[in-house]
Amino acid sequence: LINGNSGIERLSINRSLQDNSLLYRLEIYKASLKMIKEHFVLGTGLNTMKYYINYYSETITAPVFHAHNLVLNIFGETGFVGLIIFGIILITLLKNLYYIYKLEDDFYTDIAISGFLGFTSIFIHGFIDAAIIAPQFLFFAVYIYSFISNIKHTEISLNKSSEPCSSNRKNSGGELYGTRDTCYKKSYYRA
Repeated sequence: LINGNSGIERLSINRSLQDNSLLYRLEIYKASLKMIKEHFVLGTGLNTMKYYINYYSETITAPVFHAHNLVLNIFGETGFVGLIIFGIILITLLKNLYYIYKLEDDFYTDIAISGFLGFTSIFIHGFIDAAIIAPQFLFFAVYIYSFISNIKHTEISLNKSSEPCSSNRKNSGGELYGTRDTCYKKSYYRA
């Protein structure tokens, strides 16, 4: 082991009952809940946890930059409105992952599973730390979300069948075809 027994010591139940970092983290959770109660709708503002959390606890004296919990951090800084937006983003991601997973291509299935596992690991870690705030995790999360959304929208546009834009142009020397935004004329003239 690289660090000796330090990792095993942190997992010990006897040690965790005496560990000040666990008790301090619980105090941060309590202070975050008080802050949420007072700033329920809009929160305190992005990246303002470090300025507000000391007012909600006498125990917290050192600077605390986040709530050590992803949901508490988002709810505390952005309020109920931000939590709803976060939920919508998360649900959209899950729907896109499911759509890509259902495509009949092993490559896309692997991407969907990898994306799901990546976000799941960030979310699980988010219960004990607000990892999404760290730039490397945020970059990873934004990259996965953008990549998955791009794959879904590309697949949808590739799989669209050519439908006539207008059904009332039957004898106009060709039919108009296209997508929602643009149409093009496909000519059937023969020489």
